[in-house]
Amino acid sequence: MQTKLYFRYLAFGVFICCQFFGASLVLAEQFDDLLGFELGGTLREARKHAVSKGWQLKQLSAELPDEWMVDGTNLSLFICDDKIGAIRKQSAGGLDEFVSIVSELQAKYGTPQTKIGSFMAGRARVSDIRANFSGPEALNVSVGFSSTDGHLGIHVNFLYNDSCPGLATSR
Repeated sequence: MQTKLYFRYLAFGVFICCQFFGASLVLAEQFDDLLGFELGGTLREARKHAVSKGWQLKQLSAELPDEWMVDGTNLSLFICDDKIGAIRKQSAGGLDEFVSIVSELQAKYGTPQTKIGSFMAGRARVSDIRANFSGPEALNVSVGFSSTDGHLGIHVNFLYNDSCPGLATSR
């Protein structure tokens, strides 16, 4: 009887470890997977690519005509002069995942500029820690760890400074 119980606990422990480490590794390895969308590509190319993957581009709203969600993914695109000027990826995640992503980017691009902020949006408190990196060829990568009324999330923005003037400072 004790042998069966031991193996059950062992199997459960292995399962939990695989789930925990697997989830952390997947997020850390795939945070920069833009699912085939390319900065500098056209809106037409983005639509064609989305359709080929079974996704759909949807304009976020009439008030924000340059922002598009890639329905079926966790990506959104910012279009400027018919070019993809920025790609945003959002995911659930905690501090460990955020630190892993920032560490990986720091090894690649150097020390980031950081910003910390907190404010009220209606009755919800929004808090954000952001690490901004300057990459090659005017590429900027911004990683944010945010809490909106206690709900945690990570967002990664990839953008080219010169494709949309003012976009880098507004994101």
